[in-house]
Amino acid sequence: MGQPKTRIELGEGDLLLDRIHRVVAQVGLPITLVGRGPITAGAADLERIQDAPGVPGPLGGILAALDHDTSAGWLIAACDLPLIRPEAIEWLIGQREATRAAILPRIAEHRIEPLFALYEPGASQLLRTISQSGSPAPKRLEHQPGVVTPEPPLDLRACWSNVNTPDQLTALGLHAL
Repeated sequence: MGQPKTRIELGEGDLLLDRIHRVVAQVGLPITLVGRGPITAGAADLERIQDAPGVPGPLGGILAALDHDTSAGWLIAACDLPLIRPEAIEWLIGQREATRAAILPRIAEHRIEPLFALYEPGASQLLRTISQSGSPAPKRLEHQPGVVTPEPPLDLRACWSNVNTPDQLTALGLHAL
């Protein structure tokens, strides 16, 4: 992207991290930033924790959150979701049930999204096992006990679109300034 994703300007001074922060705040959830990456001035007052030591990639961040408050469920939202909406968060929260360890939305037949998902305390041990064997990818939770992969309503699926390149941002009808 040529710059940290968190600081991509989407127009009218709206930075990507600030957009995500604003949407999560609209739902009334507390916000904790995970990781050492650069942040925006608008997010400077948020609580911040470091990734779990020795666990690479996004899995280190998810485990850090689960370790930070072991009694809480965690909505994990990556910093590269420009189309996130409060309705998508509310839908995800509405999928919670006492027996569920994680809710990883199924966006397409063979694609789940672990980085805009919900993790309950019961996911912690499953994720630790994954972190110690093979690829440390949270999507490996897909077929574990207590993990569900519901399909979001069609009108919300775009909320799970992440961006890794300027072309992907343009394809979503947005562009970095």
